[in-house]
Amino acid sequence: MAAEIGQSSLVRTGDMVDSLVRSLALKLGLRLQPMPWKVRIALDERKAFIREWSNQEVPFAALCRDFRISRQTGYKWLER
Repeated sequence: MAAEIGQSSLVRTGDMVDSLVRSLALKLGLRLQPMPWKVRIALDERKAFIREWSNQEVPFAALCRDFRISRQTGYKWLER
């Protein structure tokens, strides 16, 4: 039976919980707040880091602090 089910018909449990929470909030008249943290994509962060570094307006250590990475990680990002 599992072979008959296509990938598109699979449901992740997170999706089910999310839809249940949303429907319950609607019934109770509640407004859902977005998560308090910013969603970031690692590759975009690395590109932004390299772009900022190439401007050379900020010292390397300060740039690493701004991106909340260690200097060792910053050097690794530049090598790649």
